[in-house]
This record gives sequence, structure tokens and C-alpha cells, in this order.
Amino acid sequence: MAMQKPRYDIYQDDRHITITIYAKKLNKDNSTITVESGRAIFHLITETGDTWEYEIFLYGEVVPGSEKMQWKQTKVEIQLNKAREETWEQYERKPGDDIKQSGSKNNVQVGTGDAKKAPNVLYYPSSKGQRNWDDLAQQVKKDEDEEKKNLGGEDSLNDLLKNIYANADENTRRAMNKSFQESAGTVLSTNWGEVGKGEVKPQPPSGMIPKKLDI
Repeated sequence: MAMQKPRYDIYQDDRHITITIYAKKLNKDNSTITVESGRAIFHLITETGDTWEYEIFLYGEVVPGSEKMQWKQTKVEIQLNKAREETWEQYERKPGDDIKQSGSKNNVQVGTGDAKKAPNVLYYPSSKGQRNWDDLAQQVKKDEDEEKKNLGGEDSLNDLLKNIYANADENTRRAMNKSFQESAGTVLSTNWGEVGKGEVKPQPPSGMIPKKLDI
């Protein structure tokens, strides 16, 4: 029996594109994920026999065979290496469209399967921006409760940011540290070309006053 289409998220840095499919109790042995240079093909089967087949047509080119997968009780995460170090303008393309590359570098970007264009800045929860952080926080907590982990567990957004930082080059780390500290934790950027030009101004949630971090 076909299962209901699961929610999926996509995020990127200059070197990787990561797809997270939220589906419970997937059968790792019977499920398949095929990666081609411009698309990812999913054939997922749950422990109860439900199936889901879907293709994600990627905006840019990735390296087949480079994928790293993590299978969990509530999701599967696939990290792909980009063919070129760059930031994509969006995550997906329409079937039949040519694979494109932006050739530019920008900030860490987080998006959902329903929002194909990539936002420019990763903002503090409830601040302005295209990502609904309240919904994300609720989903993270729900997933972690189901996996019997606390709210700050390794599957949270903190883990996502740790992975980005661990895989980043020196300039990217400098940009992340400088932007986070100078903006009082309200902006996180990986673009040292912009961050290195001057102070990063705080961008707090509406109605709140920024306060300098004691670091």
C-alpha cells in the first residue's frame, strides 16, 4: 500500500546538499535511494509494507556515489557532494529543465520540499526570514520524543549546524563565529566575503531588543 507523501527538508552549504525525508519505521534493507548527477530517486518501504516512490530533481549537479545516509526511526538523511563548490539559487528544478549552477557563494540555507527557492540568511527562531522556525522546533521535539531523546538531542537543529561547522573550511568557520557573536546570536552566515567587511548587525525577533552575548 502506498503511504502518504512524507515531508522532506533540503539544506545546503557550498560543498554539500542534504535531503531529510521524515518517515517513520523505514525498512532500510528493502528501501533504495539512487543518486544520479542531477536527481535522487527514492523507493522507500516501511516495516509495515507501505511504499513511497519519488524523484527529486536537483537544481545543480552532484557526485553519484558520494552520498552518506543515516537511517533513524523517524527519518532518513542523505548528504550529497556537489560537483562544484558553490551555492545554488534554489534546491530543485522542474523535470526536463537543464541542471544549473549559480557559481556564487552565500550563506547557509535551509528550506523545505514545498519551498524550492533558497533563503539568503539563516535567522534566529521567530525572526524574519522564509523558514518557519516555530514549526521546525515543534517537529524536532516531536521526532526526538519519539526516539526517546531530550529536546537538545543530536537530531535537533543544533546537530545540523554542528555538521555544517565540522565540514566547513577556515573562512566559513570564521564567518559563522563572527556573525553569530556580533549579531547576539540572531544571524548565522558562512560568507566571509561579506562578514569580514564589517560588524554584523543584530536582527532580533520582532518586539525584542538585542543583548550582547557574554562569550
